[in-house]
Amino acid sequence: GHTVTYNDLPVTVDLTSGAVTTVELHPAGTGYVVRYPGVADLASLSSTYVATAVMRGVGIDPTGATDSTTAIRAKIAAAAALGVKRIHFPDGTYLIDAAGADDGFGYGLQVTEDGTEITLDPGAVLQVIPNAASGYQLIRVLANDCRIAGGTLRGDVQTHTGAAGEWGHLIAVSGNRCEVSGVTVREAWGDGIAVMNGAEDVHLANVIADSNRRQGVSLIGAIRPRITGGVFRNTGQIAFHSPGAGIDIEPNPLSGYDVSDFLIRGAVCTGNKGAGLANAFTGQQAG
Repeated sequence: GHTVTYNDLPVTVDLTSGAVTTVELHPAGTGYVVRYPGVADLASLSSTYVATAVMRGVGIDPTGATDSTTAIRAKIAAAAALGVKRIHFPDGTYLIDAAGADDGFGYGLQVTEDGTEITLDPGAVLQVIPNAASGYQLIRVLANDCRIAGGTLRGDVQTHTGAAGEWGHLIAVSGNRCEVSGVTVREAWGDGIAVMNGAEDVHLANVIADSNRRQGVSLIGAIRPRITGGVFRNTGQIAFHSPGAGIDIEPNPLSGYDVSDFLIRGAVCTGNKGAGLANAFTGQQAG
């Protein structure tokens, strides 16, 4: 199960039968097991260990052959019950049902715990299972002070089975003070990344957005968003939906949110079917 650093020792935490009942610490190289039954005992250790829930085990298929959504959600929930907020995907391809039965508002993984950190190895890919939904969110971030780093999130623009909609996003951020860094977002049915709902102080650092259908990044409703570095390319080149920009500042009058005090520095926009950097104010304020 879970890798843990405890008193500077790398260890493993196993959840018995997938339930949050007994936690076993296996300090590496020591040959012994320390058992902590019950969440309360682990909670008392919260100031002395930092845990990472590693996405492997029963039901999680890193070969990309079977749907891993249910097992990944369950493991993240079990970790959260223990106060574990670091989630890690080793190298591999993980199929995620990002749409479910909810046309336009479905999600694959939803982040609701403040301070959650999702990291991916360089060869880790979260792959959207082809769907016909008008919209989806592969990772939906509702919590504050969260971070997503590394790896690749890939949509279904080449295999999408419907024709409607433009809202299939790979990362949708509504939480405050969140960071997305060193992530490649590619081939979304809609946007690679959307920052929305008045999220404050979101930072996109060294992101690569490649071959998304509608936008590389959309700032829809945000206060003090920052984009530093990164490459935003080839939007609309596989399949196109207007505006087709690398980065679009587009406050949405339907949501009532503005985009204010934004900073874009060192970003490269190239090969997009629409503008590299677009401004679509549509009745709201951007500045």
